[in-house]
Amino acid sequence: MSREEALQSGHGSGANEILGRNLKKGVVRTIQKKLSRWVPGSMSARSAPSDRLKNPPDDDISKEAALDSRHIIADVLPHQSVDPNPITYEDINAIMDWAIHPEVAGHIYQLESGPPELYKNRWGAYLEYYRGIKDDEGRDIINSRASTAFFKAVNKEGKMIAVSTIRWKEVPFVRRGRTAYWERLIVDPDLLGKRIGTAFGIEILDNAFYKADAYDGQPATEVRVTTYVDRIAQGFDRNELFLRRFGFEKDGDPMDIRGRRVQPWKLYVAKYEQHRPTALKFLSEYQPKRREYLKKNRPSSGNSN
Repeated sequence: MSREEALQSGHGSGANEILGRNLKKGVVRTIQKKLSRWVPGSMSARSAPSDRLKNPPDDDISKEAALDSRHIIADVLPHQSVDPNPITYEDINAIMDWAIHPEVAGHIYQLESGPPELYKNRWGAYLEYYRGIKDDEGRDIINSRASTAFFKAVNKEGKMIAVSTIRWKEVPFVRRGRTAYWERLIVDPDLLGKRIGTAFGIEILDNAFYKADAYDGQPATEVRVTTYVDRIAQGFDRNELFLRRFGFEKDGDPMDIRGRRVQPWKLYVAKYEQHRPTALKFLSEYQPKRREYLKKNRPSSGNSN
């Protein structure tokens, strides 16, 4: 199974985490319940087994097919910058589980790992971050609507399968002109290798470079991110493959921050425009509908450096 979809990262100039999997059993049970009419062995299936085998209805969806489709991105929220936070309390609970997954924990900057006086409890740390009250290092956000945008990808059941954040101006670590910071891209750990991160990443970068108006009515011209590159983050080379897919380049040498080794990355809009078509090709097998949507809705390149 390919694992480069999970861009697990550190912090430094804003903790960035692109991680993966862990769809809860409760979600699976919910899907099974909704599909019980067509699941083999259900009452409806037993009522006319011969007809079912000969002439299955067009909308006959097996349990296996439903589970196999749970990785397909049906929508990315928010649609409008005036409502930049679609993250629910249920989503926060899921994110907390994803963050401590065995394949994830070593790659991410855990929100509750900062100074004890800033993080009284784990739930509180996540709530304050995903409500735009504090950044990932516990610092107050003066104007969350002006400085933060939260994104989530959902499947056709409306379940979150990936989440991420873009930081704009008005936060301490954004000191460059129209620079945005991409942080905490996390993909459901149970769904790694399904190109969720690539499809989701394209939409996030499209937003940052073409749709956002965070810089006096204009979008960003540069996006930055950092990743962990130490022994704790085993297999961190997959993060490099993931970032280079979009055109990211290393921004200097790795640095030591709070006992961890991190690598800064940067991406300019012109470089992204060159690499976007290549990134779309990776979606053919697992995200074909999203690929066609993104090809059809390619933003105009009105941004300039």
